[in-house]
Amino acid sequence: MFAQRQEGTLLQERDLVVVVPGILGSVLRAPNGREAWNASFAMAAHVLGDFCEALEALRLPPGLGDGPPPARYALQPESLMPGSQVWPGFWAGAGYPALLKSLRQHLKNPAQQLMIFTYDWRLSNQYNARLLMDRAKRRLHQWRREGGEPDAQLQLVCHSMGGLIGRYFLHVLGGTEMTRRAYTIGTPYVGSVKAVRVLTGHLLPPWAGRFGERLRSVAETFPSIAELLPAYRCVTKPRGMGSPGTGGGAGDDGPADAIRLLDCHVPGLSRQAVERSADFHTTIRKREAESGDRLVHVFTGGGQPTEQSVVIDPSGLRFTCQQRGFDHGGDGTVPRFSSVPPHWEDDSPALFYPSTHVGLTSHRELLRSLTRKIAAAPSSATLTPARSLSLHVDPVVLAGQTVPLQVHTDCPDLTLDARLQHVGGTPYGRPLPLRPDGTGNYTADLTLPPGIWHITVETTKESPASQVDDLIVVAPY
Repeated sequence: MFAQRQEGTLLQERDLVVVVPGILGSVLRAPNGREAWNASFAMAAHVLGDFCEALEALRLPPGLGDGPPPARYALQPESLMPGSQVWPGFWAGAGYPALLKSLRQHLKNPAQQLMIFTYDWRLSNQYNARLLMDRAKRRLHQWRREGGEPDAQLQLVCHSMGGLIGRYFLHVLGGTEMTRRAYTIGTPYVGSVKAVRVLTGHLLPPWAGRFGERLRSVAETFPSIAELLPAYRCVTKPRGMGSPGTGGGAGDDGPADAIRLLDCHVPGLSRQAVERSADFHTTIRKREAESGDRLVHVFTGGGQPTEQSVVIDPSGLRFTCQQRGFDHGGDGTVPRFSSVPPHWEDDSPALFYPSTHVGLTSHRELLRSLTRKIAAAPSSATLTPARSLSLHVDPVVLAGQTVPLQVHTDCPDLTLDARLQHVGGTPYGRPLPLRPDGTGNYTADLTLPPGIWHITVETTKESPASQVDDLIVVAPY
């Protein structure tokens, strides 16, 4: 029997469920026992100097490629990060406790049936996919022999960059033969413009000074970040500069069409990184469409301000929330069109939630839908979807600075409160009411001390309640 009801809960009995976390999501330890990346290092992000020092311990040798690092650079993945992970201005996540709790509640034998694939997220996704293949084969054989059924298969739950590892595992290494279904949560299928920011030194505001360059110099040694570069047409030049890469002049009639990173020069961006990204994505795309569309189920965020393009102009690089003149939205990190497999005709099979990238792994409605699919829940069990809330707040600010918090929704008369909590778990102050303007826009002003703060905006008079959340890094003045 594939699933059963026990005290109102659907249980998955048959398959081995494998969780593949995203970038920053695994604790890393050096051979001498020293932790090189853990929750305390992530929490140091509000003190940029301390954060840069922590990242220096993660630096890899240049030109590493798809293999393991030399012994002096090797780090051992130990466990999932126990809480929030943040790289200021680049990538952030709320951690995996809610996801793991939800999965364990819907597995018949969670101790044996749940495999957590931790990995060194600095290394190439191709290399980590090969490790996933080796470990998953062994665990699936063990599960079939000791707890499951002879025809048990894998169900992959891949978060963020973990979905790129999952795609390579499935479509290039042949993992489809042992996989019943794969679920991606906020995966950047064709990359994210934020990878351009980090690899060109445009990650932090100007007041951060040398710290942005230090973050760039470490990040450019990570093969995984190169593989996050956009594989879609993301580069344009404004009127008068000509088409990117063509050397056109001031006689152009208008803005050039968008082109790929591979087909132009972006100041400050390594050609080696661009070629690595192009090779990685091309290898997958050649095989992906052959697997059919029933294998992969997409969960993603939407309705959030999301950078989608890079504009090259005489003053340098600009990053815009449009692609070819249209704002597609996204989860604040991954554009909507990048959150689904590129061979899909449209994104109608995907499930979108009003969430930022940070909040996806703790979004209640998303987790309900995910566990129902894993345990083969009937579609009639799906609850009424929550109301869509779109949140915008600057990701990195100075202490003492008044920061506008802005929320937009299609309803002009909601009651919305913002709750603040330090990532260490301590609530901060009372819930902060948001002011409506009568057209669906809601605002509040925040003034926070140094630290990393989790902001949750929630409706207070609706059932089911709707919420959206994000992280903000407050640096000392």
